[in-house]
Amino acid sequence: MERLKNREKEIVNLNEISKKDCMNLKIGGEGGFTEAQWKLGAKKMNETLERLKKTDPEWTLEYKKKLSIRSKKIYESGKCEKWLISGQNKWRGSNHTEETKKKIGEKSSINQKGENNSQYGTKWITKNKINKKIKEEELNIFINDDWKLGRYYE
Repeated sequence: MERLKNREKEIVNLNEISKKDCMNLKIGGEGGFTEAQWKLGAKKMNETLERLKKTDPEWTLEYKKKLSIRSKKIYESGKCEKWLISGQNKWRGSNHTEETKKKIGEKSSINQKGENNSQYGTKWITKNKINKKIKEEELNIFINDDWKLGRYYE
């Protein structure tokens, strides 16, 4: 087995992985993505989503929902833990410093005012201990259907 690993290290070199038909991602045949590949992938995905938001917001929303479902399945299956153990998620177990929290708060207090706030124009309503968040303009529809304004807490 050790001989095979050593041979793979010899064969899978920079020249080999640059070929289009090569499935290896790293020199020496190591598994996984390089940090540069992770960053490039994230950058490309963000660029794609930005482009799609401008051209087809409905498709973008649907795409994000599918990504979320897929991510949850990966996490629930335990496969995500392998990434965390390998050090891919270096943030896990860390906290923001008080200084950073203050900066985030200051920035948010500017960027989240009025109509820019993601909760702007929404209300909580309750029926039979079920909470639902709706747009303010939908309030009349729900209030007439036995929903009460406010949120239920146990």
